[in-house]
Amino acid sequence: MFTISQWAGKKVLYLIQSVYEICRISFGVFKELIKWNRRGNRVTRQLLLRQILFTGIDAFPMISLLSLLLGTIVVTQSTTQLPIIGGENFLGTVIVLVIIREL
Repeated sequence: MFTISQWAGKKVLYLIQSVYEICRISFGVFKELIKWNRRGNRVTRQLLLRQILFTGIDAFPMISLLSLLLGTIVVTQSTTQLPIIGGENFLGTVIVLVIIREL
C-alpha cells in the first residue's frame, strides 16, 4: 500500500523523466537540423518545411471549422440542458471554460 508521499514521489519522478526525455529528443532534433555537412541535407530541410506547412498552416481551415462546430454543439446542448437541471446560473461559466479549453 502506497503512502501519499510515495505516490507524490512517483508522480514527481515521472514528470522529471518526461521532461528529460522531451528535452533530449528536442536537442537531438535541433542538433540534426544544424548539421550542414550531411548528404541530402537540403532535401531533408525542404521536406521538413513542407511537413510543417502541411501540419500547421494547411490544416488550419479544417481545425477552425471543427472547433466552430464543436463549440456550437456545446453551447446548444448547454443552453437546452442546463435549465432542465437548474444550472442556468452556470451557463456563462460553462461557455467560458469550453472556449478557453478549445484555444
